[in-house]
Amino acid sequence: MSDPLPQKDVTLMKMPDIYTYTEYATYLKDWFQETKETHPQVSYRFLTRHTGIDAGYILKIMQGAKHLSAEGVEAFIPVLQLDGRAAKYFRTMVAFNKAKASEEISNLFNRLCELRETHSKVIPQKQYRYWSQWYYPAVRLSLMNFDFRGDYVGLAERILPNISAQQAKEAIQTLLELELIEVDSDGVYQVKDLLISTGDAWTSAAIREFQSQTLELAKQSLHERARGLRSISTLSLAIPVEEVGTLKEMMDEFRRKVAKWSVGIGHSDCVIQLDLAAFPISMDPEVRKRIEKSTKGKCL
Repeated sequence: MSDPLPQKDVTLMKMPDIYTYTEYATYLKDWFQETKETHPQVSYRFLTRHTGIDAGYILKIMQGAKHLSAEGVEAFIPVLQLDGRAAKYFRTMVAFNKAKASEEISNLFNRLCELRETHSKVIPQKQYRYWSQWYYPAVRLSLMNFDFRGDYVGLAERILPNISAQQAKEAIQTLLELELIEVDSDGVYQVKDLLISTGDAWTSAAIREFQSQTLELAKQSLHERARGLRSISTLSLAIPVEEVGTLKEMMDEFRRKVAKWSVGIGHSDCVIQLDLAAFPISMDPEVRKRIEKSTKGKCL
């Protein structure tokens, strides 16, 4: 006879608040850690018994390496003691994290906003709009290079490749609405926060289009930018599939280091787009099939 689910109580229902999450893997991990403290019987094996999902696979889900299937979502809901609006939010959050098309991402994000508790203010809706156009970050950071007072033609000419004055005006209006820039007493537009993180999985989902746009810009720069103004290097290496995660961690650490370094300089006269990419160009067919099988269909 399997052990019973933790009794539904006020303490358990208060932690963690699902409406403060947009990444279900993080929510599951936090729920697991916090619930274990008050209910020692909760373990990966416990979750396996109550969901039918392999313990190792559950760990990978919490690490963000795998996704829950539709059946897995329904199996987890009673374990998480979610019902009504909270259960709908969890289902939507999983679908949102798995979405790839821009329109689907936008629709699911709006649905999350609708399902949120009215007191929750955690979901950073402004971040979605900020990353929706490649030139929004470019315009924002360009304001650190000169005193902008409303010359949209001049601002547009600074952006590479050039955008229209109307696009520059649209970007400034959006940045003002998102409270990412402000106008000082001298009428000069100033950047409010030097660093903006892409945040959790929903932003990672939303940023796919932004990344696609900037990678295309990188391709264009090979032909349109002087060698002294760009640096594009490549490296092909053979590693075990199990070490891909380690490579990603190294790339993340480098990205964070560069971000801190740029802020520490204290002044600037240009905006640089740095894109780091790692993807397989050769793989054992059987390994590839195994990985593709685990990330397609019901476990997309």
